[in-house]
Amino acid sequence: MASFREDEENGAAAPRHEPRDPSRPQSECVSAPGRVSPPFDATRFDLDDDLQLMRRDVAEMEVRYEDAIRLSAFETAAHLRERITEGRSRDAELVYSKATCEMNEALAGGDDERARRCQKEREMAKKSMPQFNLHGLWVGKYGNNGYEMVNVTYSGDTLTATKVTGDRHVPRGEVSFTANLQPRMYNELDALPPVELLNSAASQWGAKLLPRFVGKGHVADEGYKEVAWVEGQLVLIGDYFGFAWVPQQHQIFFGRPSGELALRMLRDYISEEDEAENARAVAERMYSGHIQDMKGLEGSTRRILKHNDLKDLKREIQ
Repeated sequence: MASFREDEENGAAAPRHEPRDPSRPQSECVSAPGRVSPPFDATRFDLDDDLQLMRRDVAEMEVRYEDAIRLSAFETAAHLRERITEGRSRDAELVYSKATCEMNEALAGGDDERARRCQKEREMAKKSMPQFNLHGLWVGKYGNNGYEMVNVTYSGDTLTATKVTGDRHVPRGEVSFTANLQPRMYNELDALPPVELLNSAASQWGAKLLPRFVGKGHVADEGYKEVAWVEGQLVLIGDYFGFAWVPQQHQIFFGRPSGELALRMLRDYISEEDEAENARAVAERMYSGHIQDMKGLEGSTRRILKHNDLKDLKREIQ
């Protein structure tokens, strides 16, 4: 994470209090003044830097709102509350969180129609959040182990990256990392402020403020021994994302593989895995002393050709 600079003073500010209309009955699910259910339009949501800057503006207005209430400047307070409500309606995470809570309330109260409306709004808001749209295959460089492929899936608000190809530490089929994407309100202690890039890096990636989420990274010694989970962070970077194993100060950037690259990596990995398995079988037969079974075993134990093997074979044929 050396290429990132985190500025705590300029980070996402946290509002001190929830603006509240004293005359309006409060629900346990209150996360913003007024309703979060205007006629739904997915384009109304702010994204990337616009979202982070809007959140800072809302946080500042919340402080001014509390000051206006304390000074009995009710007209100013009403104007600020309207602007806060409008700003928060452009935050897909807040809309998602509020709709989820209201949906659960409706289900508990037997109001199926309201629950369906909240569910629809919840799912539409979710589609506007990039952290919930990372399904599928990604490729990143796992240090000295080289490039590896993971498959991203979701269970509720949890992102899981499972290894499609593995290495001598964490093998194929094991989870590489997870991330908790449950929306945090601005004033929650475990909410991570965005990473703030230097201007030079921001011009390269097209964004200055990068959202991040708490997670867990899978680590193990060679041979998949001393397995453990450590603190991690998922960072969104435009069309890419990174995951950091915090104690190890190790970060991997992931990008989408082309179809050709995905097939090549799968073929090469399966070839190496099969070659190792076949070599073990040959060694066991040789060790058992069955000389008659050793004929023809002196050659390569590779039965599935790698991508480069196929290219060499094609050149020989031509």
